[in-house]
Order: sequence, then C-alpha cells, then structure tokens
Amino acid sequence: MGTGVLFRVCAKGSGPGRDKFGKTFPSERVQPRGVFAGWVALWLASLLLAPLTPRADSEPAGVAAAPLGDWYVLIHYRDSEASADAPLQWDDEIWRIEVEGAGLRWTLFPHPKFRDGSGRWETLPGGDEARSLGAWKPNGEQRKEIAAGLDYALQDERSKRLKSAGKEAWASPGQPRIASASGVGYHERWRIEAGEPGLRFSRRASMASGRAVGMEAGTRFEVRESLRQGSERRGEYNRDGERQGEFQMFLMGGRGQGRP
Repeated sequence: MGTGVLFRVCAKGSGPGRDKFGKTFPSERVQPRGVFAGWVALWLASLLLAPLTPRADSEPAGVAAAPLGDWYVLIHYRDSEASADAPLQWDDEIWRIEVEGAGLRWTLFPHPKFRDGSGRWETLPGGDEARSLGAWKPNGEQRKEIAAGLDYALQDERSKRLKSAGKEAWASPGQPRIASASGVGYHERWRIEAGEPGLRFSRRASMASGRAVGMEAGTRFEVRESLRQGSERRGEYNRDGERQGEFQMFLMGGRGQGRP
C-alpha cells in the first residue's frame, strides 16, 4: 500500500469523535487551559504541605554564637607544683574555627611563626635557643603581625569535626575503640559551648584498655571577658589541675600560611 493510500484510509476514519488515525477521543475532552490550571494548583498545594527544610548552603543553627575565624591564643600559666613566687610560663597556638556541613571544624596549629621573635626566645649558655621564661606578651610590631594573620608550622597540627550538642554547643563524636583485651584505645573529645559569662572550650583525652582502669586528662579555656566587639577575649586556663593561669585570644584579620 502506497503512502497516498495509507493517508486516504486514515483520513476516511477521521471525523467527529476520532483523530486522524481513527482513534476514538474520550467523550469529554479536558481543555488545555484546565490541565495547566490543575497542575499549578497541585504544585502550590505541595509547597504549602511540604515540610520546611534548611538550604544545604545555610549556616547551622546557633552558629552565630560560635567564634568563627582564625585566633591567636596566648597562655600564661604556672605549674601546680611551683611556688607562688615562681615566674609564669607561656605557651601559644593558633585556632581555626569554621563551619563544616551542619557543624564546625576546630583545627589547632601549636607552632605560630612570628617574623619578629623579640622576647619569645633566649640563647642558652651552650648556644641553643629556648623559650623565654616569664609572662611574654607581644609588642607593637608583633600585634600587627597577629592582626594581619600569622603563619604557622605544619607539624603537630590537629583537627576535629564538631557536631551540634545542644543549643549553642558543639562536640566531637566518638569514644575510645579497643580492638582486643590487650589493646589500648585513645580518644580526644573536643567541645565548644556558649555560657555565662562567655564561651567555654575544652579538650578531654581518655585512654582505656581491656585490662586496666581508664585514664582521663583535660584542658579547659573559659572566657571571662570580651573586648573590642568580641575580637579579643580573656579568661581562665586549666590543664587538668597541673597547669593553671590565664589566656588571651586575638582574632586575626587574615589567614596565615602553613610552613614546613
């Protein structure tokens, strides 16, 4: 059958109630405008009934209370066994606190690098350098370095992801894992939480085994004072009761670079 014949057969079968291929239409046809209006109504209803979910790129709840950014942290402390008139000692590190997914990431760089090392180090009789004694504080030029963003050594870097642990609180999950009775498990739990009068930072380490009683040790930083619209904070420092003193944290204006 030629193409023209096929067309004529199809054309003969068409007419009221049939299409050009001879298929019968439904007895009542829905107008295109009615179909479109129906779909719009269903779409609007689905928007109203659907549960509200946060956008993937939105900040997690309570993050406004988190001290986001890179911070230079200076600690002045005295050993618990030292006499009351013993000179203070100092330590410092950089904290990086940033949003990651629905929580935070807290990274520690324990070896900040200053271009101006005045007062930080002293030369021993043998020629070696050692950290200076006393309550070292940054001078004017060093404060400018902090404000611009300090570089840091990459060795001994540590980092934890913190999940929401209540209103304006975040903590790293997990616990020590012990593979066997003779094995030893080690775990650190880090936590940041808002409170009165200020933020509290803690890092608690625990060690356990199947044959021995577990051991724990912790370090706490409790903010007591906030200055310069929160860009500088001061508070109490306690390392498991063995080291006690004060700390200051300064928000750095830029992010430094990691160096070997």
